[in-house]
Amino acid sequence: MLSVDALTFPAFFSTSTLLNTLALSILVFVLYTIKFYVSYFNRDNALPGPLPLPIVGNLLQYAMYGDMVVWAHTLRKKYGDMWELYMGSERHVWLSRADLVDKLFSSSTKSNYKHRTNWKRALAEIKMLDHGVVLNRDLDLWAFNRRMMRLVMTSKEFNNYVIKTVPKMINEMETYWTKLRCIEDARQNDLKDNTNKHATVSNDKIINISDWFHALTLDDILYLSTSRSGCALASLLLSHSPNSEIPYSPETMNYAKEFRDRWTTFMETLRTAIFMPDFIRLGTPNGLMKRRKYLKNFHCLTNNLSTIIRETRAEVENGVNDSKNNCDILRLLLVANTHRGPTVKRGSDEIDMPMSDDEVRGVLLETWVGAVETSASLMCYVVYLVCRNPEVKEKIREEVDPLFKDNPNGILQLDDVNKKLDYLEAVIKEASRLYPPSPINQRVATQDDEIGGYKWKAGTQFILDVYGIQNHRAHWSNPEEFKPERFLSKDIVPYSIQTFGGGLRLCPGKQYAMLFSKIVLASLYNRYDIELANENEKPKTAYKLTLYCDRLRVKLKKRSE
Repeated sequence: MLSVDALTFPAFFSTSTLLNTLALSILVFVLYTIKFYVSYFNRDNALPGPLPLPIVGNLLQYAMYGDMVVWAHTLRKKYGDMWELYMGSERHVWLSRADLVDKLFSSSTKSNYKHRTNWKRALAEIKMLDHGVVLNRDLDLWAFNRRMMRLVMTSKEFNNYVIKTVPKMINEMETYWTKLRCIEDARQNDLKDNTNKHATVSNDKIINISDWFHALTLDDILYLSTSRSGCALASLLLSHSPNSEIPYSPETMNYAKEFRDRWTTFMETLRTAIFMPDFIRLGTPNGLMKRRKYLKNFHCLTNNLSTIIRETRAEVENGVNDSKNNCDILRLLLVANTHRGPTVKRGSDEIDMPMSDDEVRGVLLETWVGAVETSASLMCYVVYLVCRNPEVKEKIREEVDPLFKDNPNGILQLDDVNKKLDYLEAVIKEASRLYPPSPINQRVATQDDEIGGYKWKAGTQFILDVYGIQNHRAHWSNPEEFKPERFLSKDIVPYSIQTFGGGLRLCPGKQYAMLFSKIVLASLYNRYDIELANENEKPKTAYKLTLYCDRLRVKLKKRSE
């Protein structure tokens, strides 16, 4: 039989030891807190901002608001154009006026702001710091990738491919709208109006156009980048009408769904990597569980991408689908620096080697990061603002209708989209001013420098408050008003509009983003009257690295011939 002594706790777990350990822990925390606040109140360049807490900084206040853009708006009103936050132990200096960011947007190769962010383990784990262009800290590789992306995204071959491909995607979306009976015929509505002069919009189906725009954009960029179907539009149709016929096999639908799910999880991974400090990500059970989930998903996603790249490279080398009708981003990247394509300088190397599979994977992944959520949400905001301003809708139609009259097949000419849709482009820019797709940008100082009258050390993290800058009364008259005409003049304060960023980190896909948005919006306004389901309902938004439009409910009516 066991003795009583055998059942007692070891000496290490005695009550006195536990109390001593607790007392020591409290003492250590108190001393750390004293040191933290002594350092805080004696810091260089003490800017206004909410009081941080030890270890977590201002993360608890952020969690209370739940949306960085909403919180930043509150802090901007309280603290002005230059203020600070602590995300964990890292100090973030926020800049909310255009003249404060001129150095950060310098295009000089000698700029002190070539990096967006400091090194972070979470970003390194998903290979964002040495691949692609967005967060890449390897400046030689970043410069090469940027030249490659600019070459591809601005090439005539790719832009003509966009012109031919996007209308097919729009037609697919319209076919699904017809299946769901979402489109009201204009003649039916005229009959109703004659019967009841006070009739409102018909009671047909209301659609969340945000869902459709996000599905359209995802399908479009996946096809334009890899010539593979995303099936997001078809999947959205089936979510409303499970028995509807679709032009894809079950195998294609399942593969596409798996790929879209991995993509969605990757975007969640990226948000966590940027905003969640390592002490939470690595020091809590929930953080560790999510990290395992995210890394497993990332490896699966990259393996899928690598397979696509290998298959396409083999097709290119064997001359399969080697025609001018298939100019997707992947193929154009693979033929660059070969006898089949143009040459792009790779630093000072004597031999300009083609991109490796790993380099192509990083560029493709970032193309999707930059293209899907931003373009889809921006088009939602255009629709909302145009619905609230019917005179703008009429001006858009005056511009787009003649182009479609000359192109009854619905495929516009590239020169027409680039040169004859100035007003629609101004509408898109003004919508992006009021609802910036990327409301927050980042730069980090690589050397000591002076910003806003203060001297800052290398490594200081600056946050560009894009939303605040683009709605600042110092730069815009009546900034809360929707006035597309602002962008028909050249009188724009430098750096007061940052839809595509600026400086050395200017978005290489800005031409594609504008081309895609103009084609989609021109097509819809040529064919439909789009009305808000509820005139008093604003778009439902959330900050998810982008200003994501989660819901915009509208009704569609076919325009009279």
